[in-house]
Amino acid sequence: MTRQFLLVAGLVGAGLAALPALAQEPDPAPAPFPPAATADEIPGEDRTLVTPPMAPDAIQGPGARNPVAPQPLAEVGSAVFVTNATSFLTLAIGASRLADTQAGSERITALAREMASVHLDAREALQRAATTDRYDVGFPPSDELMVQGHEQLLLDLSAQAGADFDRRYVDMLVQIHRQMDEMFATYADAGDDPQIQVFAEEMLPVIRRHLQLALEIEGAG
Repeated sequence: MTRQFLLVAGLVGAGLAALPALAQEPDPAPAPFPPAATADEIPGEDRTLVTPPMAPDAIQGPGARNPVAPQPLAEVGSAVFVTNATSFLTLAIGASRLADTQAGSERITALAREMASVHLDAREALQRAATTDRYDVGFPPSDELMVQGHEQLLLDLSAQAGADFDRRYVDMLVQIHRQMDEMFATYADAGDDPQIQVFAEEMLPVIRRHLQLALEIEGAG
């Protein structure tokens, strides 16, 4: 397994650590982040969801930690992980691509371009890990890369522009990367496919760096 996405993450940290504060205007509290797919929604997969849905108060305010810890599992099903991880990565790519035309700050646009590039590389790496000759877990078809709740989040974000877009986009990055941190850490510890476990473990430093960047911007605002 290559580690190309770790190298890209270094560029994000080096070039975007000093982003300016976002405009300080009141913004309504975000709606609870929707849960990703459950095992029951994936044919042939009867294992527990990789990470439980976040409580509504777990995503409020800069620097907040999600108090809902991953459920203790002896083994985590790969089909659930691949479905959920693909959806989160695709949501991050889609949200970041919207910034090209809708962001209110050039620096947010630059951040978004890096985010889109890193998450696209990660999604391709996950696809390779999930479809090897030895471990063919399968990968969602191109028209099913996001679960329904994530599609709605992206649609809602597309209605924003300027400073409103910047705030909503950064908040979305925080929520995405909080959930990915717990989900990927759980799978790295207890996943049932060694190839995908390697992918999850190697992605964790990237996810945590992105979360740190987003929290710094959110906190500065």
